Parts: sequence; C-alpha cells; structure tokens
Amino acid sequence: MKTSIIIIAMLFQITACSSTSNITTPEQINEITADNDVFIVFKSGSVCDATAVYAQTDSTQFVVVKTNESRRFPTTNIKAIQTTEHGKGAIVGFFFGSFIGAVTMGILVSGEKNDDYAAAGDIRQLFVLGSATLGGIIGVTAGAIKGYQNTYVVVQDTTEVEKKVNYVAP
Repeated sequence: MKTSIIIIAMLFQITACSSTSNITTPEQINEITADNDVFIVFKSGSVCDATAVYAQTDSTQFVVVKTNESRRFPTTNIKAIQTTEHGKGAIVGFFFGSFIGAVTMGILVSGEKNDDYAAAGDIRQLFVLGSATLGGIIGVTAGAIKGYQNTYVVVQDTTEVEKKVNYVAP
C-alpha cells in the first residue's frame, strides 16, 4: 500500500509537465486559442478563464467562461496565454506511470532471492509487469485530470520602438 501511495504522489508531481513558447503576433494568439478554453495572464498579474478569443494588433476580445460576459483589452496588456491538453497529459502520465511502477517494483523485488523455487524469476517479472500496468493506469488518470500545460508568452514587437530610439539624423 505504501508503494501505491508513493507512486500516486510521484505521478501528480511528474505529470505536471508543461512547455513554454514565445508568440509575437495576434495571428499566433488566434491560432492557439481557436476552439479552446484558455487562461489569459495579464501583466497586472490577474488571470482570466476565457473562450472565443480573437486578437488584433490593438485589442483582444474574449468571453469570460464563468460569467459568459464579452470583454476587450489592449493586446499589449497580455503577458501570456495558457492552454491545457488533457489527452496529451494522459499519454505522458501513462508513460511516466508505467516507468515509475516498473522501476519501483523492480527495486522492491530485486532483493528477493529465492533460488529454491525455479519460477521465482518469472514471478518477479510478473510483479514488475503488473506494477508497470498499474502505474500506467494511475498515470493515465492523473495525467488526464491534470493535463499538459502549454504556456505561450506574448512577446511585444519592439522593432518600431528600436527604429525610433536608434534613429540617427542625417
């Protein structure tokens, strides 16, 4: 039982996998948010659960999920956009869970040496296989619940600003 609790705790920590990418254009924001519920992180630090996001150069319009209210903010106020993929989380969770289950049981049964019983090695292999399967099942569940987090940092286009700052008069 202790092993199961350890595996479950490790899976919830490990399946918190995520990736971070930079985006620079409103078109990229629209591509990422198409038909998805997302979390919009503002530069002020506040977060909004949003859907139906449509970004333009000057402003971004979205619908707040909780209130179903339409809002519009300057695109420059957006710090990042976060998405969650539950299917990808389930796949990653399955592989992590299977690996952790197999390694944990492999370590536990490696100390068991019973040369008196001819099939002892086969039984140990079955324990490892069973633990890998159980770990995979737990991992799929944990990964599907938690999901795979993608964070897209909105990088403002500063080329126009740099041109004005670095302008040298003829």
